[in-house]
Amino acid sequence: MQNWNQKDQPEEEREPFYDWIAKDKEIVKVILLLTGSIQGTKNNVKRFLDSFSIFNWLWTRKSEDALKIFNKGDPQLEDFEEKLKEFDGYISTVNAIESNHQIGALSLKTQNVKASLKSYI
Repeated sequence: MQNWNQKDQPEEEREPFYDWIAKDKEIVKVILLLTGSIQGTKNNVKRFLDSFSIFNWLWTRKSEDALKIFNKGDPQLEDFEEKLKEFDGYISTVNAIESNHQIGALSLKTQNVKASLKSYI
């Protein structure tokens, strides 16, 4: 894309916007700061999303298959109690997730995610 007011010049002599912008040190500095800020925010969002990986068994395993495996072991009452405590621990972990997670200018609301995780658990 060429700079404005160059229609009288031959096509090969016209200066593109990129060259004009690249020469301005203030614009380059702002672009670099903006790029770094966006990359930092992206990294923080990825780190936050990775914190939900402890629940990946909810969407990677079928609950029917897990129940069959559990029942194959001829579980006793204590085994059921232990499993219920395990699920109660997962519910407590979900409840401990903050409802709003602030990352820079982003405010990530987790109410719907928490409700979905609880229903799956």
